Amino acid sequence: MCQWAVAVPVAECFMQVVGQQMTTPSFVRLRGLAYKAAGNGSSSGGGNRRISGSRVAVIDRLSLMMPGKTRQQLQEHELWYTAACIHQRRTADLAEAWQRQRSSFMADSACMLQEASVSAAAAADAAAAWLAWEASQLTLLNRLKELQLGKSQQQQVTLSC
Repeated sequence: MCQWAVAVPVAECFMQVVGQQMTTPSFVRLRGLAYKAAGNGSSSGGGNRRISGSRVAVIDRLSLMMPGKTRQQLQEHELWYTAACIHQRRTADLAEAWQRQRSSFMADSACMLQEASVSAAAAADAAAAWLAWEASQLTLLNRLKELQLGKSQQQQVTLSC
C-alpha cells in the first residue's frame, strides 16, 4: 500500500465489486475516501472535466481500492458520475425554480382575481345605486306630474267659478 492510502479492508472492496460491474454506491463511498486521502477534503473533484493532478491521485487510489478495474474504466465512471451529479442538481434546481415560479404565479393570480372581484363588486354597487336613483327620479317625476295635473285642474275649477 502507498503511504497516503486509507486503510480499507480488501474483503470490503471485493464485496462491493460485483463481478466485473461496479456498484455506484461503493464507487461513491470509495471515491469520497479517495478524495479525502488525496487531500482535497471534498469529493467534488474540482468540477473540471479534464483529469487534474489531484484527480490522477484519486484514480490511482481508486484503482488500489477496486482491483479488477482499469484506470480507463475508473476515469470514465468518474466522469459519468460527475455528469450524473450535475444533471441531478440541475434537475432539482429546475424543479425548484418551476415550483417557485408556479407559487409566485398562483399568488399573483389570486391577488389579481381578488382585485377584479372587488372591482366588479364596486361596479355592481354603483350600477345598483344608479338604477335606484333613476327609479326614484321616475317616481318623483310621476308624482310631480300628478301634482301639476291636480293644480291645473284646481286652477280650471277656480277659473270656471
